[in-house]
Amino acid sequence: MFKILLTHRWLSLVLGLPMALVALTGMPLALWEEADAIFAPNFYPSTPASAKGAADRAISVVKARHPGIALDFIYFPRASSAMHVGGTTSSGEQIEVAVDGSGQLILGTRSHSASTIGQIHAFHSEFFAGDAGRWLMLALAWVLFVSTATGVWMWLVQRRLERASLKMTRTPSRAKVLHNVIGIWSSGLLLTMALTTIVLTWQDQPGTLAHVHTRHSPTAPMAGRIAHAVEIHAGTMKLRSISLRAPPDAPARAIVENSAGIMRIMLVDIEGGAVIAERPLAVTSTDAFARGLHGGSAFGHAGRWFMAGASLLPITLFLTGLWMFTRRRCRKRR
Repeated sequence: MFKILLTHRWLSLVLGLPMALVALTGMPLALWEEADAIFAPNFYPSTPASAKGAADRAISVVKARHPGIALDFIYFPRASSAMHVGGTTSSGEQIEVAVDGSGQLILGTRSHSASTIGQIHAFHSEFFAGDAGRWLMLALAWVLFVSTATGVWMWLVQRRLERASLKMTRTPSRAKVLHNVIGIWSSGLLLTMALTTIVLTWQDQPGTLAHVHTRHSPTAPMAGRIAHAVEIHAGTMKLRSISLRAPPDAPARAIVENSAGIMRIMLVDIEGGAVIAERPLAVTSTDAFARGLHGGSAFGHAGRWFMAGASLLPITLFLTGLWMFTRRRCRKRR
């Protein structure tokens, strides 16, 4: 019991603060589009809705502005008519270009790594340290898992002692009560955060399949035809993005979202202009499932807001744990 207590205490005290900071940066990432609209308002204008064929025009405008660019995606924000076209330049830089609803005017161009939301993601996933930072993030995820598991184990032991009337009679402090209540009721959520972080971080390590990307197509598929096919098939669901980097002979991949925020992926036959397959995005791969749980998107808008609020839990646990440790040290000195 004493060794478990020491493990829980010192892991949480020494590494609790960086874990809490990482969790806090998860808040804007869970609500990344809302946060990005605040950081880069010129990318989210409230202009009139786009006209037919605007997606194809937007791609043409971007290719004319950036010759030789390998297109990756075209993204359609929820609360804006602008389109975001992403691609990789000949120098290897990943950029994103915002085009107005008509597909004719470029509103802004930015590097993903230099944008505010990109910087937050870089800290959250790798501490700005690349591959070394991802290994550190993997270690912190294991620390969160062990710290949460040992905390639950000690609470269960304490409850067993209470029932046997063997516990000390001293009334626990408010900080300890708050720490225990938050820790126990959120333990399942914290373990989920830790496990999904382990899965996502491990897949992002060099040499794993996550680094093997589909080759870019030399020419972008007809985004307008894809969008039209998806809109006919999806009905009231909103088109969110179209992947532009599939091989020419492969179906195009599009993502749609219903009113609750649940995303589905559709495969579109470009030549025939029809949707040939559809399924929930969260079940398409282990990576998609882990991301859906980690950020809450698997449960729609409610899940994203819930996970954004849950990012406050680690900092609360760290502060209450630090307060208990400080009070205990002060009592011993007396």
